[in-house]
Amino acid sequence: MSLAPFPLLVALAATPAAQDPPSQSPDPVSLVAKAERLVAGKEEVEDAALLLWQALEILAAKPQNPMRDATAMTARYLLNEHDPLEKERRRVYASIAKQQVELAQSYRSRKWFEAAATRLDVAMRFDVDATTKERALLEAARPKPKAEAAPEKKEEQPKAGALLQRANTVRVMGAWREADGRISSPAHSGNEPLFEWETNAVHENHEIVVEWKPADPKQSHNLAIACGFDTDIDDRYQVQCYLHTESKQYALVILRVENGEYRKLVEVWQKATVPADGVHRIAIQIHDKQLLARLDDNPAVEALAAEPVRGRVGLLVGMNRTASCPIEFRAFRIDPLPADAPTDDELRERAAAEVQQSVTGFVDEAKALIAKKQPEQAAELLREALRELRKLPAGVLRTNLAATIEQMLTQTDSLAPKRKKTAQAIAAELVGLADKYAAAGKARLAFVLAEDAANFDPDGQAPRLAAAREAVQKWNSDQARARASELAPPADDGTVLREWFAEGKLLHGGSSAWQIEGPCARVPALAPDGCTGWMPKAGTPALTKARVFAHLPPHAAAGFCFDVAGPHDHSVAILDRQGPGLALSAYRFAGQKWMQLGRKKIPLDAWRLDGWFQIDIEATATGLTVRSAGAELVLDRKMLGNANGRFGFFATNADKTAATVELRAFQVPP
Repeated sequence: MSLAPFPLLVALAATPAAQDPPSQSPDPVSLVAKAERLVAGKEEVEDAALLLWQALEILAAKPQNPMRDATAMTARYLLNEHDPLEKERRRVYASIAKQQVELAQSYRSRKWFEAAATRLDVAMRFDVDATTKERALLEAARPKPKAEAAPEKKEEQPKAGALLQRANTVRVMGAWREADGRISSPAHSGNEPLFEWETNAVHENHEIVVEWKPADPKQSHNLAIACGFDTDIDDRYQVQCYLHTESKQYALVILRVENGEYRKLVEVWQKATVPADGVHRIAIQIHDKQLLARLDDNPAVEALAAEPVRGRVGLLVGMNRTASCPIEFRAFRIDPLPADAPTDDELRERAAAEVQQSVTGFVDEAKALIAKKQPEQAAELLREALRELRKLPAGVLRTNLAATIEQMLTQTDSLAPKRKKTAQAIAAELVGLADKYAAAGKARLAFVLAEDAANFDPDGQAPRLAAAREAVQKWNSDQARARASELAPPADDGTVLREWFAEGKLLHGGSSAWQIEGPCARVPALAPDGCTGWMPKAGTPALTKARVFAHLPPHAAAGFCFDVAGPHDHSVAILDRQGPGLALSAYRFAGQKWMQLGRKKIPLDAWRLDGWFQIDIEATATGLTVRSAGAELVLDRKMLGNANGRFGFFATNADKTAATVELRAFQVPP
């Protein structure tokens, strides 16, 4: 087996927040139930409070119903019983909500209805009940929807590239509209043939760039860029982008289309931010067999083709049998590949230039809205400019730019000074509460409050947030020392492990070697972006259950391979250490590609990450269950290979340097 496809799996594990498919928030009922179990042991009160605060915040955004109300009541009861500072917290939260509701009332009286609604959304996080009356008054005051006015006549736009001209196409399907050097696809029902725009332009090692804008960024929409095809569009590579409206995330998918069959190479999910001008950009860099696709400023997505990608390019709308609102394509071109990777200084300069350009765009658009007597929308853009400006390093330039924008904001929104003063007062209240939790030895709860304070007053509370973060780091260090026994390896002499694996063999020829000695199965030098599997000795019986303990360095993962038919056909279930916690993941390798079967993130305190984690796997006729660190994945047999009972060890390393991964205490439970 070639290991080349595996970095795709490593990339998935390395960036779980960006890669995970849309998922719901944690179940508040489960959070409250877990907290109730924790408070039985007094030393776990802070852990319980963290769960209960999270549950209450999730419940605040849910509509009222008996289950929601009972869960919230239970959470508040547990906090009242076990957190001496809960009454003070509720008082501070009620004060915050009251101040935000008062701002909402002021905006409503000015008929700034969207600004009022945003203040109520903030208030609801802290006290749902305090917003009920004002929410009703706001909805009653909103003007009734009117019939849509005729769209404004657009200003003449410069001509776009040649690829958006019908004269340079070989096939066009669908009622595409051509105007001002741009093309627009009409609404697609999802139940009709694809809209296709096939060009006669040919790429080799180039960058393909498409700039596009949906008619409504909140409505479902999708598009694809086809590349590497000749006369048959059913034999091509394709980069798809589509919006998941519920989670407000974009999927970016790279596929191989062969004889009309779609084979997904990689899929990632990225936050659906809307650029200042509403225009998105997809860039695809092709380096022989490597495809790198990037949506806006998100991380690039990588896939490897079986052969160098060469051929024509085209656009498609109406993918995956899902509806799409109209999309306007403003640019479509084939560019030379960018120069070599920029230096760190160049990246910093580029990032600063992009921030300044973005801020300038917000301010210019705000000025245009002010001229059109639309101050509410202009004020929101100016606030967005201030938020963007904070990406620049602190200094005279940032200070002067902020002062200029704040002056414009005050001239546009007479409530801006009051709003800023209120935010600072709220931040001070939250910091005062954070100080009380810190004094009570609850550094993590204090950090949550300091983060909230910094959200209201980023510049003013930056030092306090930094101090809170340092306190949590110290708490983790203290915990690691005080609870070192909990981080120790499991008590096991390795007899069963050696019996099964001492005479084992590599699953993938040429991968990093394993050492089986004493109580440990170790990969002493797991290569960067590498993976390795180790199978038991010949003649071992088939398994339905197995257990092992894993010790993971940062950016590494380990666990089981299972249903192993060979190096080209197997599945893996691994626990990986990425970011602030762990994740339990499962993948299947078949047909020279990896497919993610499931993934669950596991939040953990930093001090626990250096410990040993038990991983249990159990196969049944209907599927397979994997459990570790309080998480569980249940995989349907239809997603897997044949249940042959062949299990082995598996490890990966997404770091830039070699890493040591260890497994111990292998067991075969009865």
